Amino acid sequence: MIFAHHTHVFPAEIRPDGTVERLLKSMDSYGIDRAVCFPPFPYHMSQARMGNPNDWLQQEIATHGDRLVAFGALDPESRSAPDEVRRLAGLGVRGIKLHPAAQRFRIDSELARPFYEAASEAQMVITFHTGVHDAPIELTRPALIDGLLFRYPGITVTLEHIGGRALREEAIGVIQNHRAFPRNPENPGRAYGGLTSVAAVPTAHPWYLGREGMTDMARTIGAELLVFGLDYPYNPPGHFGRLVREIRQLPLPREKIDLILGGNLSRLID
Repeated sequence: MIFAHHTHVFPAEIRPDGTVERLLKSMDSYGIDRAVCFPPFPYHMSQARMGNPNDWLQQEIATHGDRLVAFGALDPESRSAPDEVRRLAGLGVRGIKLHPAAQRFRIDSELARPFYEAASEAQMVITFHTGVHDAPIELTRPALIDGLLFRYPGITVTLEHIGGRALREEAIGVIQNHRAFPRNPENPGRAYGGLTSVAAVPTAHPWYLGREGMTDMARTIGAELLVFGLDYPYNPPGHFGRLVREIRQLPLPREKIDLILGGNLSRLID
């Protein structure tokens, strides 16, 4: 089974190429069984005046629960964030997507502490964008996630794009620093590397990793701590097939490929 992380879905009036229906058709075309969906960030939804994006996503995927899994999105510095985390947890939502660069907040912001405390109590997975993205690097560098993992023991994180080219070693350090020791296949660690937009993209891409880099990543931090993502709709549907082929062709045992293509993500959130 292929279970993909990191798909953004939108109302048709915001992004007609990013709807749930188009995502499902693309998944069918490229043999992807399940996917984690992120709602639009609140600033997206304000353009359409459609209210709470988490409620919108719940309604959109209600009839596709066997294939699509909802994460939440919110402003972690808002006073309402802790209550929203608790509400989402009550609905069975297992994770939150944060994009510090696009949302313009410092990862370890003091204002976000109540959010992180609530997320830790709810044992949430927090998916962070990591890597340069037109924002001050000191606000968004992966090393800041390291402190969160020590301070909030209930959270698990994914570092999407694994820090990109510019901050990859820093991201790897965070993942290694929170790996289980001794090794534990059932609970390998609290920080995962997100193989999202790192392969099947131009080599000049700021997050490019490529087949050789992914192989090195699997050997450096362990295939059990990697999840692949689609970054739909920012990557076109044809990207899905190319990415799956790239991963299947890695010189790794079949069981490790299966972990990357869905086993790890299923262990994290199912």
